[in-house]
Amino acid sequence: MSLTSVEGNAGGDGRGRRMADLDAAQVAAWLQQNPEFFETHRDLLSQIRLRHPHGGRAISLIERQVTVLRDSNRMLEKRVADFLRIGRDNDALSMKMQGLAHALLGEREPSRLPGLLCAGLRRGFDVPFVLVRLWADVNLPETSQGPVSSRLRQWADRLDQPFCGPAEQQDEIVAWFPDRGQEVASLAVMALRAGNETQSFGLLVIGSHDPNRFQSGMGTVVLEQLADMAGASLSRALPARQVA
Repeated sequence: MSLTSVEGNAGGDGRGRRMADLDAAQVAAWLQQNPEFFETHRDLLSQIRLRHPHGGRAISLIERQVTVLRDSNRMLEKRVADFLRIGRDNDALSMKMQGLAHALLGEREPSRLPGLLCAGLRRGFDVPFVLVRLWADVNLPETSQGPVSSRLRQWADRLDQPFCGPAEQQDEIVAWFPDRGQEVASLAVMALRAGNETQSFGLLVIGSHDPNRFQSGMGTVVLEQLADMAGASLSRALPARQVA
């Protein structure tokens, strides 16, 4: 198809019939197949007037193309900036995880590990509520003492990835926060295991005032790494018969 052939078939009705014979897709296809068109009709580039995308005034086709390219560049610059920010955030998170791991590995007294873990998470990861609950009958700092239902222990054994969601779904766990449980809006709950054991020996719980801080469907890779690190470290604080 060519523009001239369509115009020749239009007959005497003139411009109205010629425009009716062409649609936008045909015009676009013809221009793609004839890229030399604007080379031989350079004056059209400055004569065609288009509406400015960010205002009502008319601009030339060249100006419009420059505007499109500028907008595209701004979008690319924003994406690059987002990637750089995410990279910096990931680097900072990696350094915090490494620092916490070093602190746990360097602690020679197992009874101090729960407190060290909780303090490190509060300080380095900006979480207001952190506690460790072990099934062991030992008095460890920062470990909530008291009964744990068999239902919750069974639930922890089945927990193959961290639970993230509203605190109201975990009434028993929220009750472990003394005098402040009503302030916890969302939770991340991780089962603690020794090595490759399938049975859990406790829970690591992180809470937030923000109901959207921990929610179902969020990424849990970092939390899973934290649970593995905490489980490996805290298993040293358990009686030997429980980690055999």
